[in-house]
Amino acid sequence: MMSADAGTPRPILPSLARIYQPLAPYGYAFLRACTGAMLIPHGAQKLFFGGAAALGGKTLAAWPAPLAWAYGIGVLEFVGGALLVLGLLTRPIALLLVVFSACTSTKAGCGTAAVFSTRFSFWVCASRFCSVVADIIRSIARSARNSDKRSRS
Repeated sequence: MMSADAGTPRPILPSLARIYQPLAPYGYAFLRACTGAMLIPHGAQKLFFGGAAALGGKTLAAWPAPLAWAYGIGVLEFVGGALLVLGLLTRPIALLLVVFSACTSTKAGCGTAAVFSTRFSFWVCASRFCSVVADIIRSIARSARNSDKRSRS
């Protein structure tokens, strides 16, 4: 029988424990910044390089006011990505991204990926959704840890 030890997590590669331990406090910030950095070019493409017209014309054509939605998605990706990189308003941005991912995956065949094959669309949508959900879970865990530290002080 295995015991569920909730103590210090064990590294996946124990031989790299010397590297893991000093970098552990920066893991969440690094992951958050990488997620934001992935979103910024997508938003910039929609806002500044004509991607909103293509997105509104093809993928979101069934939506009411598709061009407005396309520009809104571009703003969310560009500004939201920048805010994630900076660590500002991470929870509201993550919530908006979850709603955006859920809406585009059900309404338009997974948003911008709908112009590709169905299999590719599914995996792009699934990976995007999972990364946003993971970010929300990490934010909740971090706030719980911080509130525990404050209550002990």
